[in-house]
Amino acid sequence: MESRFSDQHPDVIKTRSEIAKLEARINAQPEKETGKNKGAMADNQAYINLSSQLAGVETEIDSARAQLKELNQKRDQYRRRIDTSPKVDEVYKALLAERNNTQLKYDDLMKKTLEARVAQGLEKGQMGERFTLIDPARLPEKPVRPNVPAVLLIGLILGIGSGVGFASFKEYADQSVKNARELAGAVNLPVLASLPEIVTWEEKKLARETRRYLLIAVGVAFVLGIMIVHFFVMDLDVLWARVMRRLFI
Repeated sequence: MESRFSDQHPDVIKTRSEIAKLEARINAQPEKETGKNKGAMADNQAYINLSSQLAGVETEIDSARAQLKELNQKRDQYRRRIDTSPKVDEVYKALLAERNNTQLKYDDLMKKTLEARVAQGLEKGQMGERFTLIDPARLPEKPVRPNVPAVLLIGLILGIGSGVGFASFKEYADQSVKNARELAGAVNLPVLASLPEIVTWEEKKLARETRRYLLIAVGVAFVLGIMIVHFFVMDLDVLWARVMRRLFI
């Protein structure tokens, strides 16, 4: 029962009290009477069975006490380990910090050793000569960024695109009536008469000249754009090769 329960368990306390009462009763009997009772009970089968059971129980009690003692020793050992675990952690941290410091020192020494070997090799290769600056540093002739031609080209393209887009928006937003069909659709009434547009010869000539100048301006802008791309951005053959590779690969 002690191996299964604690010392404060009710069954353990009850059994202990019964054992104490029986021991006190046995001790209180006279020695002769006890001897007679033992002699009389020696031939009693129930007494023999109870004696054998008592001997077995006593053996189990001794075994349980030995196991309990061993378990108590293991418990004490585990408690000592638990108590010493913080100290082990502190020692481990100290060893880890010392190891890191040693690693840093080792890396520093290896770096210095490598630098010393490189310097020794340079001294052997140059035979003790000093280094002299042959070509001094020069300032750049042009800035790295921004790329002015590319910015101008992008501005030109964006300007043309924004102009066309603005003109298209104005044309779409214009709700004024331009001809008789639009007027009839707007008022839902038939148009009785309309005056045709009268175009003079001078106006026709001005329109042709304007169209011609516009075509010339577009051609010049196209040629200038190609020249800018060729001289400032990328060669035309390289550009053509890239375009063909993108299209067919």
